[in-house]
Amino acid sequence: MTTATDKPQTRVLLVDDDQIDRRAVRRALGLAYIVTEAQDGAEAREFFHSAPPDCVLLDYHIPGTDTLALLSSFQEHAPVVMLTGQNDISAAVAAMKAGAEDYLSKNDFTAEGLDRAIQRSIVKAIRRRREIEARDRLRDDYQSEKRRRHDLEASLRVAREIQQNLLPSGPPRIAGFDFCGVCVPIEETAGDFFDYFPMCDRSLAIVVGDVSGHGIGPALLTAETRAYLRALTRANADVGQVATLVNRLLWDDVNGGRFLTLFFGRLDPVARTLTYSSAGHPAHVIHASGRVTALHSQTPPLGMFENLAVPTSAPVKLDKDDVLFIATDGLFDAHSAEGKLLGRDLCVQWLLEHRAQPAEIIVEEILAATRGFVDGADLHDDLTMVVAKAK
Repeated sequence: MTTATDKPQTRVLLVDDDQIDRRAVRRALGLAYIVTEAQDGAEAREFFHSAPPDCVLLDYHIPGTDTLALLSSFQEHAPVVMLTGQNDISAAVAAMKAGAEDYLSKNDFTAEGLDRAIQRSIVKAIRRRREIEARDRLRDDYQSEKRRRHDLEASLRVAREIQQNLLPSGPPRIAGFDFCGVCVPIEETAGDFFDYFPMCDRSLAIVVGDVSGHGIGPALLTAETRAYLRALTRANADVGQVATLVNRLLWDDVNGGRFLTLFFGRLDPVARTLTYSSAGHPAHVIHASGRVTALHSQTPPLGMFENLAVPTSAPVKLDKDDVLFIATDGLFDAHSAEGKLLGRDLCVQWLLEHRAQPAEIIVEEILAATRGFVDGADLHDDLTMVVAKAK
């Protein structure tokens, strides 16, 4: 009867063509081991596969048997201790190179030495097996993560393409006005967006929005906001009322989890006036005379308060060569390599310098000036800007 403290006997496969040598090894092992004897390679393989041992004692010279090949087939599953002739150093070296854990000379081993070699080989084999298993798991985890990353990158590329397709394909063709807009995301998808579209009274909506955060979540919210604005303005040309409705819809969807700054302008190309609603998103008009009119934010961002009411501004007159400039914080919050903030004042200064240029050139000059300011430093937020210039 065994008890919980009984140690299971170690199983040894002894492979040697010499019966006298096998008897000497068995005597040295005593009763602590369960020994199975094989006199050649074929018999050894049969015993090995029918009752896998904890360790193999393998004679180096067995007539008709390629012992190194036999060693190689065994050592992947059980440690092998080679038994060599006295002073047969070359055989010992070859055996160790082939994967043997240890070797002993058959002519002068002791019971203690044989026991130590077997136990040491078993411990080394267990350690090596665990290392191989850990390496295999790490490789599998790496390959799995690599595949997951590849799939994610493919999904992000698709999301980026979809989002880019939601941006205007070109400037609107409105008599008396010149437009240009650009969105520069820092990731595959952006939390910024801009848009132009006709409203129900044939005026033109000009929209710039900035959702908090980056990645897929904000990108989905930009698409949702764009859809709400386009749908609601089919029946309502009051930008304040539409922005108020959009806030309520966003509140129901995100429940305060994210927010959106929004500049929503209504351009009347006949009267050459702009009315707007600004939820945490100011803008500027750079007049041909050099005067600057700030279009201040009227409310907190959308999505922060359930019952937010967004007003509509009084009309702002846009005379010949006046420039409407709307941008997200990704521009104003850009930092130089030394940590200096770009800010609104410097941006307005650049606008004053380039206000006589067409809208597209103004955008290009602001982007170039921003790249020069950061001087190789990374942008930390999506950058979007829209220029509308009266002609």
